[in-house]
Parts: sequence; structure tokens; C-alpha cells
Amino acid sequence: MGQGRFVVRGGAGIFYDRVGINRMVHAVQEGRPYADTTTVQHDIASLQSPFQDRPLALLPRWYNFNTLQGSNFDSPFYEHIQTPLVRQYNLGLQYEFVRSYILEVAYVGSSGINIGDYSHNVNLAQLASPSAPINGIDTNTVQNASARVPYLGFTPIGLQRNGFDGVYNYNSLQTTVRHQLSRGFGFQASYTFSKNISNVDFNSANINNPNDMDQQYGPTPYSRPHRFNVGYQYELPFKGAGALGKIVQGWAVSGNTLAQSGNPLTLFDGRGGTIYTGGPPTNGSDKGASRAQLCPGATYDQILTTGSVKERIGSPSDPTAKRYFDRSGTVFCAPPAIGNGTGFGNTGIGIVLGPGQFNTDFSITKTTQIAENHTVQFRTEFFNLFNHPQFAIPSTVVGNQTLYPSSANFGLITATSVNPRIIQFALRYQF
Repeated sequence: MGQGRFVVRGGAGIFYDRVGINRMVHAVQEGRPYADTTTVQHDIASLQSPFQDRPLALLPRWYNFNTLQGSNFDSPFYEHIQTPLVRQYNLGLQYEFVRSYILEVAYVGSSGINIGDYSHNVNLAQLASPSAPINGIDTNTVQNASARVPYLGFTPIGLQRNGFDGVYNYNSLQTTVRHQLSRGFGFQASYTFSKNISNVDFNSANINNPNDMDQQYGPTPYSRPHRFNVGYQYELPFKGAGALGKIVQGWAVSGNTLAQSGNPLTLFDGRGGTIYTGGPPTNGSDKGASRAQLCPGATYDQILTTGSVKERIGSPSDPTAKRYFDRSGTVFCAPPAIGNGTGFGNTGIGIVLGPGQFNTDFSITKTTQIAENHTVQFRTEFFNLFNHPQFAIPSTVVGNQTLYPSSANFGLITATSVNPRIIQFALRYQF
């Protein structure tokens, strides 16, 4: 719909996706009821010792309540494969406020259900009590976690299921001012304010209680809530005749500037959740990963330290290095104790933003025509023109340096995400 220099545009659609064929193959070939996939964690099996002290799927599952030990082999758990559904919708206004200058303002949104596939535990240990015993167990210890699971014979982190019920929502305000190239000048500037939230983080849902998807709903780690971008090109209007014309004509400059906020970050604590998982996840695995625990009275606003990001970059060997996150002990505490283990931390998903980004690329071009259909072009290109530091995200893991070595660097920025200033030259002959 439009009239004169004013236009209204909109649209909506519903789209069904396909489940990857690899998942269908796994579900039929390696999933229930036909088989269970196992992981051999010891030496390679041989004909003399085919199982290497590790029961395979063809052997019956078993569990001994006297020793609290069982077959404990890993296995996938496939069921309820659903068709992903995505809904997209937008409504926008376009207005030519000055000749060749267009203003666009639009709402753009998208949502999805049955999004997969993601992997999560289905055998996390439950909490027992004298009034509600589990499998005859009425106390909670790290050692008896495998006796408090829904599926005996599997470890608390040994039974994984591929889920197909993830959800997401994306909403954004998108604005653009555009000038079409005329008289050698053109540019486009855009700003987007958006929020992208989901309950599936990087195709995994093993954060705190993996069977409670609601507590995993939050900003996605690839979001950029604020994003501004401007690109421009200007052909300099110098004129001249003869040799002077060859020198002053054909110059052009162009560039692109990007400024955007950091990604939402979720903070973890390797010490958490042991009463549910039977111990810390091995090798930093996310099977039962716990989020960090805020101290009593602490708030999300206190997590980031003061000062510039540049002041917070340093070496892990420097104990005086300032950190992006506060690790003084007044903001983050150890996860809550349950029995002789720990519960999950109380922080949420995507609670703080990482370092933002500001970058400018710029180029100068000189094009000279030396004969009919023969030109020479010389370019000078500047990447990160102002040599602005672009910092990578800091370590987001608290505690337990044995299993999580990066926790020693918690809150410390140790790398950059964009190269320092780079200048390159190019000469091109075209005929």
C-alpha cells in the first residue's frame, strides 16, 4: 500500500522444516526399540576381550542396591520427533522525506516451535526424603545419585535424549536511512534494536535441570541487542584537463562503520549440581552444567566491574589484572549445599553483555583511464582504521580449576576478536 512518497509493506508466513536425515537414521538404526548406542571409554576391544569391562547394549541392564553400582553405560534416547515450525512476520513503513533519501522503519519478528534437535539428560537424579523415598533411598549423597535416577542402570548423565520441542522468539525494530547513489554520493545507515530468546543454547539443554526447559529460557548467546551500521561511497568531484586531469580525476572514498553491543553471556560454576549428577561433569562437559550462584543480596547489576574494557585485559599469571566480572567474593558464592553435594546455581540465562564492538573499514581508490577500454586502478584499504581494540569475551566459568582450568581466568579478557589496524595496497590493470 502506498501513495506518493509514502509506502506501507507487510507480510507473514508459516514455514515447516525437515528433520535432518541423520537423526532419522539414528532414531531407527541406533535408537529404541532396536538398539542402544554405547561409548567404549577404555582400551579398544579385541576378540579376546570384546567388552573391555564395559557392558554393551546386547547385555541386560543391571543395578545392585547394595553396592550402588550398575551397568552405567551411555545411551541415546530417541522419541517424539516433531516437525519444526517457524512463523515470520513484518510490518514496515517507507518514506521519501527528501528526493533520493528514503527512511524505513519496520517491525520484524519470528518465532519457532518444535525446534531441534538438541541433546539433554533424561536421567538426572531426583531429591529423596524420608517422606518421599526414591527406590528405597531416603537420603541424598553424591555417592547414591545413581540410585535416585528415573532409569536405573544408567548414570545420572549417561542417558541422553534428542529433543525436538525447543522454542525461540525474535522481535526487532529495524530502521534505515538510505540515499541512492547520485552525483557520486550514496550511503546507507541502519540501526536494529532486537531481542532473541530461546530455551536451547547452542543445541544443548543441559544447563541446571535439563528436564525443566522453562528455566533455560533467555537471551541467546549470538544476539546483538543494539547494532548500528553505516556504509558510504563518495566519488570526489575534481575535474581537470590534460595531465592535471589524469591526476585529480577518478578519486573515490568509501567505508563502513559498525558499532554493536556485546553478546549475552551465561555464567557457570563447575562446582554446582553434584547432588544431581553424582559428581562434577568430567572434562568440563556440559552434561549437567550448573550456572553460577549469586551471593545473598547481590544483583546482576554488580557483576560487571567498573572501568574501561581495555583496563580489564591481562595475563592469567598476573593476579592484579582487573577483570570484566567481579570475583571479589561478594557477588558470586559457592553453589548451595545439599547433603554432601551441591545444588544448581541461581543465576539466569544471558544475564550480562560481553564487550561490544566498534570498527571502521575505509578505502581510497584512484582510477585512471589511459586509453580506450584500458584503466589502471590503485587502492589503499584500511581495516580497523582507528586501531580500536575489539575484545573477545572473558572466561565465564567460576570455581573448580581442576575440571575447569578456565575458571582461573574468570572475568579476565585474554584475547581480541578483531585484528589491529591493517593497511593493504593493490594495483589493477583492466583492459
